[in-house]
Amino acid sequence: MRNVNLVEMQTPNTREEFENRLYRLHYSIVNNKMHFMDGISSVAIEDLVHMRSMPNGRMDLLTVDESARLNANMMVQMDGMLDEILGEDVQ
Repeated sequence: MRNVNLVEMQTPNTREEFENRLYRLHYSIVNNKMHFMDGISSVAIEDLVHMRSMPNGRMDLLTVDESARLNANMMVQMDGMLDEILGEDVQ
């Protein structure tokens, strides 16, 4: 069995980083680049899609629930990890 190294979650340090992650998540969902398991309820997906912006174009953080926050952070955390894992297996 292969050893798995646990990596600490890279959380955003600024509001700008957090909003960037949320915009990436929203873009991925709206453009069908993020896929969900069949068992996931449509309510959970709707919560992710219904994040709103304020009139000044900034993300309304009051509309961001925990699942959206965790998915946005996880998406950034996992970005490039597949390439890293496949690169290790090839060598």
